[in-house]
Amino acid sequence: MQTRQLRVSHIDEHYCAAAFKYLRGYAVKYRDMAAMVCLDDKSKVDFGEPGQAISSGVRGKKSIVATGSVLSALDHDVQQKGSLTPSVCLLVDIPEQVEDTFYRGQVFVTLKDSIFQPSSPWRHATEIMENLRKSSMDEGISAVPPMLLIYSDGGPDHRITFESVKLSLICLFKHLDLDVLIAARTAPGHSWANPAERVMSLLNLAYQNVALYRKEMNSNFEQIIKSTNTMSDIRKKKLQALRV
Repeated sequence: MQTRQLRVSHIDEHYCAAAFKYLRGYAVKYRDMAAMVCLDDKSKVDFGEPGQAISSGVRGKKSIVATGSVLSALDHDVQQKGSLTPSVCLLVDIPEQVEDTFYRGQVFVTLKDSIFQPSSPWRHATEIMENLRKSSMDEGISAVPPMLLIYSDGGPDHRITFESVKLSLICLFKHLDLDVLIAARTAPGHSWANPAERVMSLLNLAYQNVALYRKEMNSNFEQIIKSTNTMSDIRKKKLQALRV
C-alpha cells in the first residue's frame, strides 16, 4: 500500500470529512435500500506509435525474461500522441456498522481513449448507470436500489457545484428512477480520502512491466496523424475528415 505523509491543508477539510462521515452513517442506516459508489480516474497510461512501445511508467521489481531476448521499451516521458484513461468505480459493500471498513466491494475499471472519450460528467453518469445495472443482474435483482450515494474527488468532471455535473446527476436520478441521490466530494487536495484511491495501488501491480503501442492505420490516416502534435489537433483533423 502507498503511504503519503505530506498532505495539502485546506480550510474545508474538516467540513468535508464530517460530510463523508454523515454519508457513511446514512448508508449504514439504509443499507438494505442504498447503493454507494466511489469514483476516481487513475493517471493516464501512455501508448506509443506503431512498433514503438512506451513504458507505463510504473516502477516495479525485476522482470523474468527468456534467455536471448531483450526487454526494452521507450520511457514514459517521451513525446506521444495518445493515452488511455482508466476510470475506477468502486461499488461499496456497505457494512453493518459505520466503524467498519468501506474499502470492500465490487470494482469496475473502464479504459477510455483520452482523445475521443474524455472523462466528463455525462460519461461518468452513464458508467455509473451501467455498472449498477450489471451488479444488480449479477445478484439476481431486477432493479437498482432506490437510494444512490456518490463520493468522488473535486475534479472538473465531478465537482458538484458545476452546472454540467448537476444536470448529469439529475439525468441519472430520472433514468434509474431513484428516490434519493446524494453526491459528496473530498476537499481540494484530499483525494486520498476517497475509498476508490485504494484500488490504484492494485492497478499499479497490473501496470508494472507493461508497454503499449497502437496498431498502424491505413496510409491516409497515418499521414494525417503525422501532422498533429496535440490532442486538440487530432480532434480538429477528425472533424475536418468527417466534413469531407
